[in-house]
Amino acid sequence: MTARLGTNKLRINNQGIDTFAWDFIEPPTESIPESGANGTQIWFVAHGGIDAHPIHFHLLNVQVINRVDAAGVIKPPDPNEMGWKETVRMNPFENVILAVRPIKPTVPFKVPTSVRPLDVTQPPTGLLGSGYNKTTNPNPLWDFDWQYVWHCHILGHEENDMMRPLILRTKPFAPTNAVATADSPTSVNLTWRDASRNETKFIVERATNAAFTQNLSKFTTGPHNGTFVNPGGIGGTATYTDTTVTSGVTYYYRVSARNSASASAWVIAAPVTP
Repeated sequence: MTARLGTNKLRINNQGIDTFAWDFIEPPTESIPESGANGTQIWFVAHGGIDAHPIHFHLLNVQVINRVDAAGVIKPPDPNEMGWKETVRMNPFENVILAVRPIKPTVPFKVPTSVRPLDVTQPPTGLLGSGYNKTTNPNPLWDFDWQYVWHCHILGHEENDMMRPLILRTKPFAPTNAVATADSPTSVNLTWRDASRNETKFIVERATNAAFTQNLSKFTTGPHNGTFVNPGGIGGTATYTDTTVTSGVTYYYRVSARNSASASAWVIAAPVTP
């Protein structure tokens, strides 16, 4: 009867009542990676209420695979539900299995990711990546990447907060300006410019030839998170120090930004000999 969206995680609301509902400004729980024309996920949507809801998905094309009622009876899609849609009817006490496909718009320019506080009407309480805690860190900076929503298309329901964020996790932009410097006979310092806000890590590869096929080694370093003034660290300098080198050997380095969606192109530093 609350007409809300949530997950299968049982929660207690501010009235002390068991619920599965989430507020719109709470951390997003639905994230789908950019995966091209053939990328599809299967979603299971359970409806435990007594109203029918027309649930509308921004960005996504969705297709009903089947429905399962409270008695466990499997029902095929209705004739008017065949094919890809943007809105699906959720019947009372019925589960719906959906095929979900993101369609990323193609634009002739770079679209920055959205890094902002969960509640944009209040100042942030924590840096990007600092985690969410309703008491101690209720409004951290959050990486929404390309943010969309899914919601009930009944106006009174969506205004009642029956709407949740939907994140398209896009491929990060490639870093730039990679420079490798020999600090000592056994140490090389690699620096690069972070060009993306939505990486979750960087992959550094080292080899002894320009094709990166000989004596290849791989290292992982964390994201460059930045500050309140520069959320996500975009434009800042990231570093990695390699202390496993051998004096007199020429090394080639390259670095790529990664997240759950994909990997950026490599940026290659000039060879260095410690």
